[in-house]
Amino acid sequence: MKLELDEFIEEIKAEIAGYEEIDEKLIIEWEKNFREVIKTYKDPKGRVKREKNSIYIVLEDESEIFRVADQYFSAVDGDEIKEYWAGFQL
Repeated sequence: MKLELDEFIEEIKAEIAGYEEIDEKLIIEWEKNFREVIKTYKDPKGRVKREKNSIYIVLEDESEIFRVADQYFSAVDGDEIKEYWAGFQL
């Protein structure tokens, strides 16, 4: 599954919006932080592909979108957002 960066971001935002604890401010914060992280992301799994002027995220399947959303929810719920971004992995 290969998603263009903006499409991947929209998929994640749609998932995290489903959590009552995550408001619009946190969704916007996630996107802002993700865009910063992806610029210099060290990609040991080869999930970030840079082609021409585009960035693509390669996933095994849709369950990985849910995993990213669930990890963010856990970080919000546990008040560990800084740790989430410090250890972020796709």
